[in-house]
Amino acid sequence: MPEYVLSSNESVLYKGPVIVTTLKRSSELLLTNLNLIIQFSIKKGIFSKAEKEFICYPIQEIKIYDEKPQVIQKGNTVEVYFSSEFLTLQFDSILEISKFKMAIMKLLTGKSMQARGADKVKGAINTLDDALGIDTVHTVKDALENGIMGTLVGGFGKKHKGINSVKTTLANTIHTIGAVDQAINDTEITANSNNMNYEEQFAAIEKFKELFDAGIITEEEFMAKKREILGI
Repeated sequence: MPEYVLSSNESVLYKGPVIVTTLKRSSELLLTNLNLIIQFSIKKGIFSKAEKEFICYPIQEIKIYDEKPQVIQKGNTVEVYFSSEFLTLQFDSILEISKFKMAIMKLLTGKSMQARGADKVKGAINTLDDALGIDTVHTVKDALENGIMGTLVGGFGKKHKGINSVKTTLANTIHTIGAVDQAINDTEITANSNNMNYEEQFAAIEKFKELFDAGIITEEEFMAKKREILGI
């Protein structure tokens, strides 16, 4: 079988080494806008020259549940579920997994992982705001700038009157602030490490990008943190 050849309307979105558990050999993973291809070399005889072969999986056969492609990460492996079978791919690093997942998620959903995460955050915030009559983003920003106690003393950013339960409002808002504050604290600890490798830098920047996409920090704050993490 000859090496895989791209069609005229096909573009490469990801390319990298993997181990496919069913093949039990090192292979090359190729993700295009049309197919997921596994390329590998095989010898058919002791003295024969290794020949390249490939297995091709059409992208449209990947299962999607609740608008989420069934591409599931488990440690250093990723399981890709198709309509009739599934693949278990072992990558060299978490960074390569992130690159592959971002490429395939954007291909299948039209959105990057950061955008999907931001949509979930915004959806949860809008639901909370509508139910409790508050402006959560404004409250969170106040908490980050003035501290939680200062925000509570100053009052919540209200969208409309008639809150049914002040206790419920207070509890849910503090929970939201706490979750965001913890995420930022975790990221700060990572960002201030002097021994960060490339993967840790990538993860730290990705966390701040999610906060920026959700409207919790400004673009200037995001760029400043990015430069701080990269040391530039």
